[in-house]
Amino acid sequence: MFDDDASVFQAMRAGARGYLLKGAGEQEIERAVRGVADGEAIFGPAVAQRVLATLQLAAVIVSALLVLTWMVRGHKGRLPAGAREPGRMRLRMRLADRED
Repeated sequence: MFDDDASVFQAMRAGARGYLLKGAGEQEIERAVRGVADGEAIFGPAVAQRVLATLQLAAVIVSALLVLTWMVRGHKGRLPAGAREPGRMRLRMRLADRED
């Protein structure tokens, strides 16, 4: 397959459970096919690194947006515990809104 991010994420959105690059060897392809057949998600090392980096960046962006929302809503003082955990932060914002 192609090595660009657009192709990788397009395949994932389409439901791909594995993605190997064109240079994958015979053993790697066989292992990937067996893994996907067993329900695993299989990505070559380079693709897996980029997918993880994208997910980590997305988590940072979500956290930053939640912090900005907290500030825009006029909440003062320290950020609540769990500000780096989006689910907890949303709950704390809802609770803080009720208290105001």
